[in-house]
Amino acid sequence: MKIGKILCVAMIAAMLFSLSSCGEEQGNIPYIGENGNWWIASTDLGVSARGQQGSSGTQGIQGEKGEQGEKGEDGAQGATGATGAKGEKGDKGDPGTPGKDGAAGITPHIGKNGNWWIGDADTGVFAGVYAEDCSDGLVFSFETLNGSAGAVVTGYTGSDRDVVIPNSFVNMPVIGMHKGAFAGNTQITSVRLSANMTTLPAGAFKNCTSLASVDFNGAAITQIPSDAFDNTAIQSMILPAAIKTVDPSAFSDDMDIIVYISSSETQIPSGLSDIAYLAFEANALPSELAYLANSGARYSLGVAKGSVVYDKALGMYLCKEGAGYSVLSYTPETDGLLSIPSVYDSLPVLRIRSHAIVVPEGVTDLALGSATERLDPRAVAIEGSLRSVYFPASVKTAETGAIVGKSERYFFGAKTLPSGFSAAFAQDLSASTVLYSVAPGTLCETEQYLYISHADAVTLLCFYGNVDTLNIPSTLGGKKVTCIKTGFFEGYYTRKITIPASVVTVEKHSFSFTRYAGTAAGSPQYYSAEIYFSVLDPVYSGCSYDLDFIRIDAEDTTPKTVYFGGESIRQTYPGYSKNVSA
Repeated sequence: MKIGKILCVAMIAAMLFSLSSCGEEQGNIPYIGENGNWWIASTDLGVSARGQQGSSGTQGIQGEKGEQGEKGEDGAQGATGATGAKGEKGDKGDPGTPGKDGAAGITPHIGKNGNWWIGDADTGVFAGVYAEDCSDGLVFSFETLNGSAGAVVTGYTGSDRDVVIPNSFVNMPVIGMHKGAFAGNTQITSVRLSANMTTLPAGAFKNCTSLASVDFNGAAITQIPSDAFDNTAIQSMILPAAIKTVDPSAFSDDMDIIVYISSSETQIPSGLSDIAYLAFEANALPSELAYLANSGARYSLGVAKGSVVYDKALGMYLCKEGAGYSVLSYTPETDGLLSIPSVYDSLPVLRIRSHAIVVPEGVTDLALGSATERLDPRAVAIEGSLRSVYFPASVKTAETGAIVGKSERYFFGAKTLPSGFSAAFAQDLSASTVLYSVAPGTLCETEQYLYISHADAVTLLCFYGNVDTLNIPSTLGGKKVTCIKTGFFEGYYTRKITIPASVVTVEKHSFSFTRYAGTAAGSPQYYSAEIYFSVLDPVYSGCSYDLDFIRIDAEDTTPKTVYFGGESIRQTYPGYSKNVSA
């Protein structure tokens, strides 16, 4: 093995001599670099300057252990010297004068051009990136808002109608949006905000005419600014509890907004009570909010947390309570007859809460659901004037002022006013006709008739029009017309009325003749009329015809002739005989 090592050393020496000689001729002397390789000038030869380690030799035989020598004697320990006395503590020196504060450092910030700035100096380094098509057409920049850095939506170039703003973009939270990011986009129908957004700009979604819904997604937004949702298709919205301020111009005038107020809250967003429906968890207003009782604000008490639901198809807010639902807020877009649903989600709709139903001017008649039991104060507000309101027999309670506005007639399924009804349950009752014992059924209408559809028959409630000849139909909706209620007809122009044989009941004052209101010179104030019954004399036909079924103005002297069985029998009865001429 030693011979092998000697040969290796000799070979390396020869190589070094050869390289050294060559280097002198070429001017490049090899050397060992820091990495342990041979180098020539600036070139690493990739050859380690250290040779391979030789194999270890065989270990020799261990010699015998020698004998242990004798232990020497221990020396004597010297004596310990005495401890010296401790000196007294010196007085504490006076504190030095504090040095002056150093100059405040300059924190970099993002300038209006999107670059990083230090003080007034533009570094020229762009702080973020603009990326189109980075999230389904959303365009972002990186900025600071309210002291926080993150991604901000600056525009939308996509075609999706349902826009979802992500919670983060390239690992940065999406914290806001620019004023013009969506404004005026007429294609989008819904938007879900980033959960990391803290603000909305003024006019955020103004003139987004197709936008029907916005999901706040738990964002900690505290203010709804001016024109944020103006001129949109949004019909309703539940605002997050974090909202503290709402600009009066934030929403379109016809929007319906629900704000839930927990029992611990004693403040409501500024300006909100004029435009939103407030649902309070408490059964009484907090003392700080007692003013709402006389402010005209729309609110309801005792609404359980988590009970509020919104039905988009109905456009109605309801709340679950007890064995059914209550109507919280409903502003329908309809004309003609408005019927309140009896059932929602397989449960009965039992209650109409305060300020719940706003009846627009296009509605002519209102029918409460057949399961309705209670109307709170100001439950129904009539913007125009109704021809009728129908109370099914299920309604047991109506508070004072439950109906605000005018209706010509009130129909009741009950035989008398229920004991739970206030004597002033509706406005201007003295100017309205109140009728009872309207058999249970569904309120229906055609262009000329308002009627109740029963299981196998029809009751006529009102005729709308003033025609020369009136032929009352024998069927409506595939069912026989069997009853004509009090107040059915009121006119002056009609000359002939025919009643079919299917009618077996005609109530008192079913037909009224009134004075002509025209002012044309020489025009008659009253008109004569003839009434034809298809049946013979009701005394012998088993029918129920009230003797006073005609009501005639005391000043009317024009003839009102009644025939039974076509023209077979002509009779006179009290109530119109004074005005009948032979």
